[in-house]
Amino acid sequence: MLYFETVLRLTALQQKRTHVEHKEDILWWQAQGLMPTATGYGSKIPTTWKVKHNNRWKRVYCRVFSNIGSLYILSGANEIAIDTTETGASL
Repeated sequence: MLYFETVLRLTALQQKRTHVEHKEDILWWQAQGLMPTATGYGSKIPTTWKVKHNNRWKRVYCRVFSNIGSLYILSGANEIAIDTTETGASL
């Protein structure tokens, strides 16, 4: 099981992490095994996950340009970073 956390950068060395409720919400094209782009890379790739932020469910997006991606949600014009940890890992 995954745990999702929002990550807000307070200063260069300080972060505020908050655990958030999450659920899996698969889009129709994801259920068919399709990708949103031909290459699988992009700045706003929708994932199968949603997190609850300010009492609203927000889609988790992934920014992928190489062999690693960064997860985030949109809150108005702001992007909020999302971090995941596996069950049993230290929180």
